[in-house]
Amino acid sequence: MSPQPKSSHIPCRHWNECGGCPLIRNDYKTQLKYKFDKVKKAFLDAGFGEGLIRQVLKPTQGSTMTLNYRNKAKWILQRDSASKKLKMGIYYPGTHEVVDIPSCAVHAGPINDVSFYVKQKLIQYNVECGSEDLSLPSLRYLIARYSFRDKKLILVFVTTTGKVEGLENVYKDVEKKFGDQVVSIVQNINADTGNVLLGEANRFIKKTGELTEQMGKVRIPVGPLSFLQVNSSQAGYLYNRVKTLMGKGPYQLGL
Repeated sequence: MSPQPKSSHIPCRHWNECGGCPLIRNDYKTQLKYKFDKVKKAFLDAGFGEGLIRQVLKPTQGSTMTLNYRNKAKWILQRDSASKKLKMGIYYPGTHEVVDIPSCAVHAGPINDVSFYVKQKLIQYNVECGSEDLSLPSLRYLIARYSFRDKKLILVFVTTTGKVEGLENVYKDVEKKFGDQVVSIVQNINADTGNVLLGEANRFIKKTGELTEQMGKVRIPVGPLSFLQVNSSQAGYLYNRVKTLMGKGPYQLGL
């Protein structure tokens, strides 16, 4: 069980609905202690003694950014069953009911800005979203990636078919609004009934440049389908920590 809040000030108004950040209701110092205690308990449960644990287990390393640090968002699109209102967010824990999230406290600010704009345009052009019948043209997911180094974005629209009525208008308006801040707009086609987020077919609507991210001393190219740690700052610390632990030897990391 996560610790109880010590302050009435919680930076996210959706924390009790979406369940994506259960510790955000606590101050950051409490969050770090909670994580330390979880790891320590895992060692104790595995049979390690207190003395050995004190030698090897260090205090949790905090991030330089505690909010607005995520470089990627994956939004699910769904119509409310009663009102038919468009919702864009994540599933409520243990359900397939989407919690509508206009702004997320842990996503980078530009991700929130472009995502909210896209949602308004989907409503304006009456784009079919979240259809349960995957044989029908529909938008399933929106993925937004942001580079803290480049200050630019990539958008991926995951659709069930190649043509979704009204979506071309959304693409055009995003280009007009954000210009070169969005370096790529990609349509990914996925009609699979499973839990796989992305399909194999991609169509570049726009591509004016490449996205790169800086993680410590490492510069990483970022594409629409790339996998990388969502906290760029903390990932840099992890890379450097691995290099320190490895020491000098035949296998050197280019960090």
